[in-house]
Amino acid sequence: MVRSVQAAQEKQKYDLSKWKYSELRDTINTSCDIELLEVSRPMYNLKNWEVSVLDTLLGNLPLV
Repeated sequence: MVRSVQAAQEKQKYDLSKWKYSELRDTINTSCDIELLEVSRPMYNLKNWEVSVLDTLLGNLPLV
């Protein structure tokens, strides 16, 4: 029970859902906070994938 409460508090400690891709990238590259790095890595991977897909889709459109 105590571990589940601690896990819930840690999840609320960093709300990365509002962070931009570049902010996550820069934080991962410059931070020494291990907890922050562990929490931010999955969100960074998701946003990196989104940027990659968007770049692929928009890269195929002709410029007008």
